[in-house]
Amino acid sequence: MVDHDVLTGLYTRKYALEKFRFLIEQAKRRGSQLVLMFIDIDDFKLVNDNHGHHAGDNVLTEVASSLRSCVRETDIVARIDGDEFIIILPEIKSLQDIHAVAEKIIANVNGDVAVIEDNIRLSLSISIAVFPDDTQDMSTLIKHADDAMYSVKGSGKNSFKYWSPELTQNIIITA
Repeated sequence: MVDHDVLTGLYTRKYALEKFRFLIEQAKRRGSQLVLMFIDIDDFKLVNDNHGHHAGDNVLTEVASSLRSCVRETDIVARIDGDEFIIILPEIKSLQDIHAVAEKIIANVNGDVAVIEDNIRLSLSISIAVFPDDTQDMSTLIKHADDAMYSVKGSGKNSFKYWSPELTQNIIITA
């Protein structure tokens, strides 16, 4: 179970990044696209604060199950931290395919989840970076997906956004 998250059964961050490195090299050799999606449960802290950590754990396992059901067996789904997940989609053919996966994930997870005696309303934010279109480098692709997440969160959450150079230019870090 070293490669799997104990709570969700998804791959761990470490395993996913090792696999990601391999898949990028494979995509370079094949001349194919590879997609990185960052996924964040909107306002997850409120679930733990209002319903307790047990409810939060139930939400995480429900979301993990939903994410797995939205992708192919060959895709990588990992829990990377708290309420943050990544999905790696190798051999993607078109932007329409990426768009369809993102829409399916949001539709599958949005809505009420029965946790203990309460229903909790969930939504997700998804950021997307595409290899080789956005960059040829794994660490830069990760940064691009992270930059896009700031944009999704800043524009109201519960949606998805592709990275673009304009997003990076608009990020202002304040001390």
